[in-house]
Parts: sequence; structure tokens; C-alpha cells
Amino acid sequence: MNDHTPGPWHSMRYTDTGTLAVSTDMGHHLAEVVRDHYGTALPDAANARLIAAAPGMLAALKLALFGVTRDYEVNGEIDRHAITGVLRAAIATATQEDANR
Repeated sequence: MNDHTPGPWHSMRYTDTGTLAVSTDMGHHLAEVVRDHYGTALPDAANARLIAAAPGMLAALKLALFGVTRDYEVNGEIDRHAITGVLRAAIATATQEDANR
């Protein structure tokens, strides 16, 4: 059982206020990300992407742990491609980088 709202989550900027929010595919609002905190500019877009990537990162960590501790095997061999693919996708979601780098 999940203790959190299932992903995927997405970051989006409201055009009327400029506020960044993190929401589900169903449009459920999960969080707002502040741009300014007591006069200190914060990287709100990067912070929102990182928050939105949390469900994917959790899934990637679980798969990586499973692969490392139980030899995630396909045809008798550890499927490193599957594990690295999920990890790269989670990192790409959080950083807006190319997942194939």
C-alpha cells in the first residue's frame, strides 16, 4: 500500500499567478512551490520538477535495490538495462535532462 498519492506527478505554472504547482494526472493539486522566501530567490522550477519526480524516483530506487539485493535476473543474467533505464528516466524527470545520457 502506498502512503502517498500515486504518480505520475507533474509541475505546472499557473498563468494567472505565476505560481508553480505539483499536480497528478487527474489534476489533483498536491503542492505549491514558492519562488521567493523572505527576499531570497529560490529555483522554483527546479524544485517543482524534483518534487514531481518523487514517485518515479521512489520506484527507481525500489527496482535498483531489488536488482542489487536479489539479482534482478532475466534468462539467468542481471537485467542492468532495465534497472539503468528506470534510474535514468527518474533522473531525467527530476532534472529535465536527456534520459539517454
